[in-house]
Amino acid sequence: MSDSKKRPSQRHLQYPPSAEPLSQNVAEKVIRRCIEKGRLDLMPHLRMRMAERGFDAQDLERVLRYGTVDMPPDYCIKNGTWRYRVRAKVEGCQLVIVVVFDEDEDYDEHLLLLAITGYWTGEGTKHGKKAEAKGKPDRSKAASKNPH
Repeated sequence: MSDSKKRPSQRHLQYPPSAEPLSQNVAEKVIRRCIEKGRLDLMPHLRMRMAERGFDAQDLERVLRYGTVDMPPDYCIKNGTWRYRVRAKVEGCQLVIVVVFDEDEDYDEHLLLLAITGYWTGEGTKHGKKAEAKGKPDRSKAASKNPH
C-alpha cells in the first residue's frame, strides 16, 4: 500500500455512533460558547464556499452567534461526527452553516467548533447561492474581480 492510499482510521468508519447527538437547544448553547471563547476553526472547504457563494466571516459569525439549530443533526459515517445545521437570516436570505464538534476536545472546557460548509437557502437563492438582485451586484463576483 502506498503512502498516498492509506486506510482511514477506525474512528472514521465507526457506525453506529459512539455518542448520542446533542439536543438542538444544547447544541445552540455549545456553539455560542465556542464562539464566545474563540474556539472556531474554518475548514478549507468552507473558505472555498464562502468565496463561491458570496458570504463572509461576519455573516458566518452572525449565523453561529444568533442562529438556530432547527432540525436534528445527521450522522456522517465517513468522519464519525454529528453535523449540525445553524441557520439565520442574513441580507434577506437564510444562510445555513454546517458545523461539527471536534470529538478530541473536552466538551466541558473549550470545545473546538469546526465550520464545514455554508449555503444560502430559501427564496432568492439558487444552488446554494444568492440570486442576483437587480441593481445589487453579487458579492462573490465583485470579490473575484478585486485582486486584493
